[in-house]
Amino acid sequence: MENKKDVYQIITDKVIEGVKEKGLKWFKTWNGTDCTEVPISYTTKKAYKGINHLLLSWDMERYDYEDNEFITINQAKKLGGTIKKGSKRSMIVFYNVSFKDTDTKKYYRNEKELEKDGLDKHAPNIQSFFTPRYYNVFNVSCFDGLPKTKKKDKEKALEGTIFNKIDKAEDVWNGYVNSPKLSHRGDKAFYRPSTDSITMPKQTSFNTSDDYYKVLFHEAIHSTGHENRLKRSGVMGVARFGDDEYSKEELVAELGAMFLENITGIKSKENNSQAYINGWLERLENNPKWIINASSQSQRAVEHILYNR
Repeated sequence: MENKKDVYQIITDKVIEGVKEKGLKWFKTWNGTDCTEVPISYTTKKAYKGINHLLLSWDMERYDYEDNEFITINQAKKLGGTIKKGSKRSMIVFYNVSFKDTDTKKYYRNEKELEKDGLDKHAPNIQSFFTPRYYNVFNVSCFDGLPKTKKKDKEKALEGTIFNKIDKAEDVWNGYVNSPKLSHRGDKAFYRPSTDSITMPKQTSFNTSDDYYKVLFHEAIHSTGHENRLKRSGVMGVARFGDDEYSKEELVAELGAMFLENITGIKSKENNSQAYINGWLERLENNPKWIINASSQSQRAVEHILYNR
């Protein structure tokens, strides 16, 4: 089992490898049009989310897997599967939660130990610690003898998630509950927290309609960080161009915009993404927690826009 630093570093190294090779296009985000492209757990039939979705998407891309399901080697063996020689393992992350009673200074390795002492994890004197851990899974194509999952069962994995198909990009903006004010003027796109407003150039200023919506999505993700929504420090704090807080927020916004781009099926040719990526690489290498945090926050932002969560 790896320690906290090791897990963050391993994940960051994988992301940097993918970004350097293919930019962020390798990240097959939440695409609601095809249930065969979204990484799914073979045993639970649930779609992976957040950082695990990102990590497994990269492995699906670089190993050219035709199947999108993953399973541990022990689970596969119990179901009669036999691992093929030379199979590549993939990594997924989970968090081990431990606790500390700040009154007695006693530590508890898990919730069961806490409950044995009659303590509630929500009590004000109970402090929680989330330690990242990982274990290995394999794509089901790495095994012989595993029954194939029916397409209808894969489709069920997307029900109730943000993988639901949205026909038009306009639906995303119109469905954004309590959205910021949107105006069209000038030649710059930006979100202003002080007035909770998005300013965009006129639609006719963009090369394509898809490019317009990609930029609008980027600014919409920024707006979810407002104090009346998700309260992200990169939006509500004092972030200056080029500093760490600014860069973190830009990473969240660009990932979120890409999620919405895939969900709506638009095909933007807007090329600012690679410019952002080039600036992130050095920071990602020096800040291993960034990609986990950004992936989680961008997912929350997308879900807020789509479902007001």
